[in-house]
Amino acid sequence: MHTGLVAAVLGGLLVSVPPAVAAPESAGHGTQRVIVEFEGAAALEAASGSARHATGERSAKESEAAKDARAAEVTAARKNLTGRHDAFLAEAKGAGVTATSVRRHTLLLNAVAMTVGAGDPAKLRKLPGVKAVSAAGTSRALDADANGVVGNPALWAQEDPGGVKVTGKGVTVAVIDTGVDYGHPDLGGGFGEGHKVVGGWDFVDNDADPMDDNGHGTHVAGIVAGKPAAAGGVTGAAPDAELLAYRVLGANGSGDDSGIIAAIEAAVDPANPHRADIINMSLGNGAGTASDPLSRAASAAVDAGVLVFAAAGNSGPGYWTVGSPAAAPGVIAVGASTSGIRLPVLKASGETLQSYRGGRSANPPAPPTRRPGR
Repeated sequence: MHTGLVAAVLGGLLVSVPPAVAAPESAGHGTQRVIVEFEGAAALEAASGSARHATGERSAKESEAAKDARAAEVTAARKNLTGRHDAFLAEAKGAGVTATSVRRHTLLLNAVAMTVGAGDPAKLRKLPGVKAVSAAGTSRALDADANGVVGNPALWAQEDPGGVKVTGKGVTVAVIDTGVDYGHPDLGGGFGEGHKVVGGWDFVDNDADPMDDNGHGTHVAGIVAGKPAAAGGVTGAAPDAELLAYRVLGANGSGDDSGIIAAIEAAVDPANPHRADIINMSLGNGAGTASDPLSRAASAAVDAGVLVFAAAGNSGPGYWTVGSPAAAPGVIAVGASTSGIRLPVLKASGETLQSYRGGRSANPPAPPTRRPGR
């Protein structure tokens, strides 16, 4: 199936899944979670000069050998960065910094996330090769048949250029969220090869089981690609799509941004046998910006040829209410959708005047209303 058509399905669908946002939280008493970025390119850029070329916008003409060679090149570049990160951590220790919960980012960002003492960021900024030290934000998720509202049935009736119905077949969607209950029958009833949820990882507990213990990620996965196993089951926007499940938010629906960055890297890694065509993040950090580490990772995934959707947040409408990663360049930010709304139109002497509907107003009358005597 054509990826662009799947994007249209998901873009219309995701407007019905409101995200949550939150300000960064402390990693613990007297400590904080930070992301240290370094001078020098990340692996995708370093391997071939540009992220888009490194991943290769996978055309039908590209040979498997060429894909394997590119993947090997990126893997070597990541290994090189890991060695440099090890050297930096040794220098940081020598400078009196005690770093815990260390996570390296090498594919889309050249960075290390860590928990350090309250006074340590100043020490880290003085070390050679450090480009920036920023607080790692905290993202949250919040939560109805939406198919009719967004017009999915009409889209399913269409065909792509190859004559295949537009149902998501051949497309892999990475759901970066609270995990996915892959045992649900409408989500394939299993995990791994041969199942709808073909892979994933738990970046909260750092293991290979991305089972959902919150419910939000399963809700999102069902909306994206649910396929009824029996009558009365859930039908998603792209029922024939495959899913990658990445757990980055814990049971309370929150998680630090470095885990989300790691999931984005895993989803677009050329070495991933089920590399994502589309990434969905129904989450957000209202304190984030379009240039913070999470946003830059999301933009790098877009540059690598992946469609990235992120929830716009619940803080609007208004200026500066969209946080990261939705504010990132190239990322498709999706807001809320409401059905059954009629917008007022005011005409005077045949001329349509500018008007708007207040946030708490009722629907205007369905038939036109005229002034008496007119």
